[in-house]
Amino acid sequence: FDDLWDFADPAATEQRFRDLLADPRVVALPSLGVEIETQIARTLGLRRRFDEARAVLDAAQPRIAPASTAPAATPDIARARVRWLLERGRTHASGIHADDPAAAMALYVEAFDLARAIGEERLAIDAAHMAAIVAADPARQERWNLDALALAESATDPKARRWRGSLLNNLGMAYHDAGRYDDALHAFERLREVREAAGDPSAVFIAWWMIAWTLRFLGRHEEALAILDRLHADATARGAPDGYVCEELAENTLAMGDERTAIAWFVQAYRFLADEPSVRADAARLERLRAFAARGEAAT
Repeated sequence: FDDLWDFADPAATEQRFRDLLADPRVVALPSLGVEIETQIARTLGLRRRFDEARAVLDAAQPRIAPASTAPAATPDIARARVRWLLERGRTHASGIHADDPAAAMALYVEAFDLARAIGEERLAIDAAHMAAIVAADPARQERWNLDALALAESATDPKARRWRGSLLNNLGMAYHDAGRYDDALHAFERLREVREAAGDPSAVFIAWWMIAWTLRFLGRHEEALAILDRLHADATARGAPDGYVCEELAENTLAMGDERTAIAWFVQAYRFLADEPSVRADAARLERLRAFAARGEAAT
């Protein structure tokens, strides 16, 4: 049933899961019904309907064994419990938006330990990656990300190995936020290799952008510009100029002392990014783009 997921349309996914609950195979195996109900809860959580998600999980809880149940004796129930723990943790939301990160962390740790005990690679990786998100201490974030990455790299399940890209991205971002730019660059270079091996051009494009972004923070502007010029040419050839690339071209050019060229890039960046939610959420960044773009417009 994992293949029924469409993360772009959680409402439709919820209905598919609810329809599946009536399947005789599900009715005959209560623990499978619990697994599906945990995914219904997740579709609700993605729409920030956390009270409803918790109600679904609370109703399912009596049908699964407690954590003390021996995993080897009840693998189906243990797997259902892992999924329940994961989704109960996610009802607390994530990262800086978590309403109770300590409670979420306890749930993720229990899910991680139980998933490893029953050999559920993907679920163990998911639990570790969620633990990294809610961890308040950078050292704990790094530890959980590295644990998850080690599991993904050693996994025998191809779907578990696909986690490597997301984990390398998260690890690189954690290093970047901590000012460990050399470590971030290494993570993003590994990310680019994984994305290239997977053959996903849009993901490769983003990985290259992240490399260039990090090179700017290392003061390696010429290397960054060489990458960004290529990305800009590729995006323009596809008829889809990228505002984030324009912004990085502006910042690197400005750092190298060419303010006139930088302002021209800022004009383009502001045009493409002014309405982007992630940019609008950062008031200082938006104002910087606006101010430089205004100078460019005034000059013309």
